[in-house]
Amino acid sequence: MKKITLYVLAFAAFLGSCGKKDITLVSTETVEKRTIVETVSANGKIRPETEVKISSDVSGEIVALYVAEGDSVTVGQPLAEINPEILATSFEAATAQYNNAMAGLAGTKARLDQAKAQMTRAEADYNRQKQLFDKKAISTAEFETAKANFEVAKSELAAAEQNVSAAKFSAENARAGMSQASKNLSRSKIYAPVSGTVSLLAVEKGERVVGVSQMSGTELLRIANLNEMQVVVEVNENEIVRLSLGDTAAIEVDAYPNQKFKGIVTQMANSPKSSATSQLSSDEVTKFEVKIRMLRSSYQHLEKDLPKGQSPFRPGMSATVKIFTESVKDQIAVPIQSVTAKPDTGSSGTEEKFIEYVFVVKNDTVEMRKVITGIQDNRHIAIVSGIEAGENVVEGPYGAISKTLKSGTKIKVVPREALFETKK
Repeated sequence: MKKITLYVLAFAAFLGSCGKKDITLVSTETVEKRTIVETVSANGKIRPETEVKISSDVSGEIVALYVAEGDSVTVGQPLAEINPEILATSFEAATAQYNNAMAGLAGTKARLDQAKAQMTRAEADYNRQKQLFDKKAISTAEFETAKANFEVAKSELAAAEQNVSAAKFSAENARAGMSQASKNLSRSKIYAPVSGTVSLLAVEKGERVVGVSQMSGTELLRIANLNEMQVVVEVNENEIVRLSLGDTAAIEVDAYPNQKFKGIVTQMANSPKSSATSQLSSDEVTKFEVKIRMLRSSYQHLEKDLPKGQSPFRPGMSATVKIFTESVKDQIAVPIQSVTAKPDTGSSGTEEKFIEYVFVVKNDTVEMRKVITGIQDNRHIAIVSGIEAGENVVEGPYGAISKTLKSGTKIKVVPREALFETKK
């Protein structure tokens, strides 16, 4: 008798467990109208909006540095000096070469004057001899000699004129060399092209640098305007199309926790940053550089305890930005995980299409409802059509929403916490 009772209890437990398997535990949320703000998040570094890289025009040893990193400078202020000895020697050699070329030009001009005089005499002698020859007063040999002397004088004059032209070109070339040597000598001293703060000093006194005339040259220092700062971030190709110039942004800087600063998108790259240096592979994530200006009004309170002209931010600081791309007010919205996409079985063509659905609670079952979605934030997604405010939609678990549920499925609504408890 005891065994029969145990069998009956076990069978009843089995039937009970089978019944529970036909009921899906879900959590729900009431559909409400909300304000949805769509954002794009990215990480990046703080940089000055204006930062000028300073390189030397000439090569040589740095014999003087007049500034230190962090110093404020004005336009025309001396920054550094390259050893001028070699440049001075080059200028002296170029000057000597120019003087030599001018002397050569003067010599060719003198020879031109001689050739002109010889030409004048030869021409006069030729004309006299021709008159005498026409009167048969001189022999043919004497006339031919006068004619030959005239032709030689013309050739020598033409040659002298060509020599003067060549000497002029040589003198002009020497003058250009002397001018370049003079400029190089003057470029041994480096002056600030703009006003600002020395944000980077990359060299030390005594180092040798390469001038910009040879490859890209050695970067000596950078001058930045720290009154206008920006955050430079990289945004992937799927999100860059959602951004527009002028979009506002919230900025968080690691160095200032629990504070948010305001920004505005000022520049977006048209091509991915990596494409300038290498070919993009098919599986590489394509990212575009975006610049967000930090609005000074949002961090002026940090400048109160700083020396005048000093910025609370330093180039290279890490920052996180959240760019607001679009917003809607009083829009019906549901949790993001409430929406699932399923293939459109009625579509034709080779490309598979998907339709978005939500599961609306109907007593102890659900109804699969087709919806059209809009923008979304981190928690909710806007519903353009398909459901009304006040209806209850299933918001978890997502595995049931995406795989298990269908119209008519029996459900039991439980608190969201209970869904996790059943998995323990």
